[in-house]
Parts: sequence; C-alpha cells; structure tokens
Amino acid sequence: MWPALFGSGWVWGTLVAAALLCFIVGVLGFLFLITVKPPRQASDALDRAWHLYEAGDLTRFEWERRLGAP
Repeated sequence: MWPALFGSGWVWGTLVAAALLCFIVGVLGFLFLITVKPPRQASDALDRAWHLYEAGDLTRFEWERRLGAP
C-alpha cells in the first residue's frame, strides 16, 4: 500500500531533498556568519603603544617603561 501511495523510491527522494535543504541552509548560515561580524573592539593600550613605537613616536626607553620591563 505505501509504495503505491507515495511512489517507488520516495524515501530516497525525501532524503536527497532533506540533504539539499541542509546544504543550502548551511551555506547561507556560513555566509551570514562571515558577512555579519561584530565590530572590532578598540585595541588595547599595548597595541596603541606598539603602533607609536613602530611609527617612531616612542623611544626604546619609553617603550620599555610602558611595558613595565625592569
């Protein structure tokens, strides 16, 4: 009775349709996660100090003093 009601091979067709739906939802979810990122938080004091040191605005002594090195 059931094969005549749904047609032969309906189980495999349902499984393929479900797998395709999961794949499409997965790809869309992945693209959503990539494109919608929270904004990057402000960099910490070490990043700012490193940028100043690289730009030449801090001397080596000032850099070490900000790091707290002995």
